[in-house]
Amino acid sequence: MIRKLFSICSLFSTRSLPLPVLTSVVVLLAAVASAAQEQPTIAKDSVQVTAFTLSSYKGDFKIFSWLPRTQFRVNGPIASGSQLYVEFTVPGTGAWVKYDCKTEETQAGRWWQPECGGRDGIPEDKGITYTGPVSFAIKMRNELAGGDVTLFNGKMKVAKVHSNETGPNYVNHFVYYIDQDWNLPIGYVFYDRDDILDRGRIERLVRAAPFSRGQGSRQDVLGRGASGQAKLRHL
Repeated sequence: MIRKLFSICSLFSTRSLPLPVLTSVVVLLAAVASAAQEQPTIAKDSVQVTAFTLSSYKGDFKIFSWLPRTQFRVNGPIASGSQLYVEFTVPGTGAWVKYDCKTEETQAGRWWQPECGGRDGIPEDKGITYTGPVSFAIKMRNELAGGDVTLFNGKMKVAKVHSNETGPNYVNHFVYYIDQDWNLPIGYVFYDRDDILDRGRIERLVRAAPFSRGQGSRQDVLGRGASGQAKLRHL
């Protein structure tokens, strides 16, 4: 096995390759790396999908329905003429909705964050009452360059809860939401932006931000006590 590895490596040895061939290989590798950097990417931790509840279902105001709404961040570059869009697929019925997101030309090293869907760009007659798993894809097309690429594929679980309304006309008034419980074991550990001065020395706080249910947010500060042991302080 080791001999085979050495024999393969010898094929790419600079001693066995003429200078023009070696130059071509270096240029080719540089072109591949440059092409990879020129492709936009989705910041995966920025993707948020919510269920926008509608007060009717195909004209019937006794039934609520929902439409998807998305927010995400795209790392540049985004070429001129590009158009971001999102597609949703429901199991058993296939393609459901597709809508465009506001797109602007973005240089490499910068990012663009659109928020789209809901009533913006989706007709209300597309609203559904389905709950369960839904697949979606964030894509980008460019008619000038003739390309259409998929930047992100994801899945979500839609659930519903009955509204506070009572009476026979409100039996099917449900508020729809995305089940985010899969995020519960996930958290972030990061440095605080601000340094603090403690007894003549500068220390940087390390914070932890776990996912939690509800609208509130929570951050913990990780530090060291007098014994050198890591301590956790809730904010």
